[in-house]
Amino acid sequence: MRKAETLQGRGAFSSVVKSGEKLDGRLLRCFFRVEEKAGTPVRAGFSVSSRVYNAAKRNRIRRLLRTAFDAEAEVLRDAAGLKTLALVFVFRGGRDEDVRRLRLKDVQTDVAALCRRCAARIVGSRK
Repeated sequence: MRKAETLQGRGAFSSVVKSGEKLDGRLLRCFFRVEEKAGTPVRAGFSVSSRVYNAAKRNRIRRLLRTAFDAEAEVLRDAAGLKTLALVFVFRGGRDEDVRRLRLKDVQTDVAALCRRCAARIVGSRK
């Protein structure tokens, strides 16, 4: 994931969460918004609650999310076309979720399903 593809800043996150559409997965919640402006086709941000997890666990979860997203980003780039797509992935696991046992495969499955559903909504809204 290149730096230009990273959604950064509290304002950028909050605008996508407030005005974007929402999709729920088993481990994640995905907010997305299609913007008419030209630029980087897909920008993504990842959020993990600091109330539940310490810094080391949050960083591990974000690394897993970035790796899983990199594998699925092409689907979203194709769906976005000439528009810009902004996404925020929020990890929904609670205190009972053992982050040390969280596997990349589980995260990839959830991210892949959310990316496909997001792409389908984007393509469906163009028709």
